Amino acid sequence: MKQYLGLTVAILILANAALAPGQRQAQDRSPQKVISTHEIDGRFLGYCEGDYLHVGFQPKDEKAKWFFLWTQSPRYISYFLAMHRGEWMRVRYEVTDTFIWEGGGRYEIEVLTDAKTKTESYREWYDREGPSILGAREDTLEKLVRSQFVDCSGKRGQR
Repeated sequence: MKQYLGLTVAILILANAALAPGQRQAQDRSPQKVISTHEIDGRFLGYCEGDYLHVGFQPKDEKAKWFFLWTQSPRYISYFLAMHRGEWMRVRYEVTDTFIWEGGGRYEIEVLTDAKTKTESYREWYDREGPSILGAREDTLEKLVRSQFVDCSGKRGQR
């Protein structure tokens, strides 16, 4: 048994060494790295879902922009956005170098990290509302989020 385990490990080591540099980078599962941070003003369009949840914004006179809701996205920000659909917001996002398991490699993705309407910021809302979200209220807010799914071009659609 130990011989087979040792042989398997040796084969895996040799196979990894034989990979081209680009192939080794694709298998790099190290933590994500922030490349840059940006802000845009736009109207919140809704959500679309593929392998991950995405949130859409429509800047004035530009194409819709879609961001990942990812591990560094603030807790419950999807609820905050759902309550302000159609309103103008300033959103902050990060361009990150991230390993995506389903894609089998590292990708540059844009991840939503903050939002603010003309009258309220996500952080202020979360400080006030965050503790009361758990339980029954969380179910209500989750239904609100699910009711706002659109296709990724920003048109109202069915999930």
